[in-house]
Amino acid sequence: MYALKSLNTNLSLGRKEIKKFIRELKILNDINHNNIIKLYGVSRFSQTDNLVMVLQFANDGNLRNYLKGKWKDGKFKISWTKVIEFAIKITDGLNYLHENGIIHRDLHSNNILINGYEILIADFGISKEIDNNSISSSQVQGMPAYVDPRYFNGNFKPDKKIDIYSLGVLLWELTSGIPPFHQLIPTVIIRKIWEGNRENPIANTPSYYVKLFKKCCSSNPYSRPTTKEILITLNILAKLDRQSTTVKNYCNKNVVRSRIRNNFNNKRCAVFLGILMMLFIIVRNIMFALKIREETYQKIEGLEDALVDLNKLLEIDPNNAFALRNRASAYQMMGRYNEALEDLNILLEIKPNGVNALKIRGEIYRDLKRYKDALRDLNKSLEIDPQDAFALKVRSAIYRSMGKYKEALTDLIKFFEIANSSFTKFWYIIFILISYCLSNFHAQ
Repeated sequence: MYALKSLNTNLSLGRKEIKKFIRELKILNDINHNNIIKLYGVSRFSQTDNLVMVLQFANDGNLRNYLKGKWKDGKFKISWTKVIEFAIKITDGLNYLHENGIIHRDLHSNNILINGYEILIADFGISKEIDNNSISSSQVQGMPAYVDPRYFNGNFKPDKKIDIYSLGVLLWELTSGIPPFHQLIPTVIIRKIWEGNRENPIANTPSYYVKLFKKCCSSNPYSRPTTKEILITLNILAKLDRQSTTVKNYCNKNVVRSRIRNNFNNKRCAVFLGILMMLFIIVRNIMFALKIREETYQKIEGLEDALVDLNKLLEIDPNNAFALRNRASAYQMMGRYNEALEDLNILLEIKPNGVNALKIRGEIYRDLKRYKDALRDLNKSLEIDPQDAFALKVRSAIYRSMGKYKEALTDLIKFFEIANSSFTKFWYIIFILISYCLSNFHAQ
């Protein structure tokens, strides 16, 4: 089965125009990529001389309708894995076009087709090589939310960056399930885009994915990444996503709470309970360590794969904050602390108040028992964000290692107040109980 698309062109063109038309058809016919619709040839209607392209047929409609079908009971339900998969395939196809000197100029969710497991970029049409100055009027009239703001300033020559802008909008749409600014009329959308407004990120979207599509949609075209850089970043996000694990809680909280209620008033029993709880935690951690050992080996292999992509990205852009931070995190998890510190030092030269980098470096210093250096970074991090639960937890552990139990307890109490979950409150009770038991035990 094939799809036919009218070119709104006939054979009454002049000789020069026909030569150009044939040359462009040859370019399109040579395109061979899994994520680009295939052109099989051109035919014409004998009565009108109008030309039609014979194209690959996509069975499952376009991306916009696919995303619309993911709305169930008023909620958009799509897995993060699927979002990344679609984003990679679209970017891969666009990267192929750009490498072959073609810009799309009309990239939006109606022009992304789905055929089983295939994601196909369609409708990049005719007369769209980089040296051509035209831009699709349908994009401005019907899909203005995807249009590069530079177009509205006039005297604009299209380049690859217009596709990057449209791709950024598509990356947002994959997480939202709705077209951008879908409640506004085109003239209002154009004004908002020209003024620098963009759609807000959807809650719980990973921060680096948000940074990526925001960078793509930057008003400054020189700040937008290339398709190659976007592709590397998305592949890194995909690999990091596959390495994410869920830590399960193996303790029976109801049983422990019951024991606390029954024995709390008995000081000697409380001491015994505290010791039992410490033993329970140790045994539980041993069981947990045995359980995840094999997963850890697998995770390290995945991190090594991610490092390959991160290294590629840093070859292109040595000061890429995303790549530096994630490579440092990968080095940290692999125990390659010196290499992690090198990346973090560069990152903190670029962004001296980078909270995440300060926390990671502080944690590494703690693991290296460089407690003063660790405290310096974590103190600075908490000056910037006093409510950072992770930084409080790590600083509490450092104080505990230094024998500063009062400071450790202060940070831990604040950590549990911020975390504010039943699980953390439970461990807060246990921590206070053990501290109470041991202090009374030493007093006797």
